Amino acid sequence: MLFGGTNAVGYTNYPDNVVYKFCDLSMQCGIDIFRVCDSLNYLLNLRLGIEAARWLRQPSRTKYNLKYYLNLADELVKAGTHIICI
Repeated sequence: MLFGGTNAVGYTNYPDNVVYKFCDLSMQCGIDIFRVCDSLNYLLNLRLGIEAARWLRQPSRTKYNLKYYLNLADELVKAGTHIICI
């Protein structure tokens, strides 16, 4: 999900508790990858989004680790791809 820091997915800044709750509900609905951005790369806005997404992280989940991505890259090369961007 493209997640705009303190804006979440809207066009206005939301209170911290709203951003955390939005991330929580998103995770419950199956979203497990958050791409945090801010149009001005303003660190305080980015930090809230990063912390909200990290707060929900489940360290016991090991599917998307380094080994997973290395195996994925190997399979993509075997399939004949010329460029890989992860």
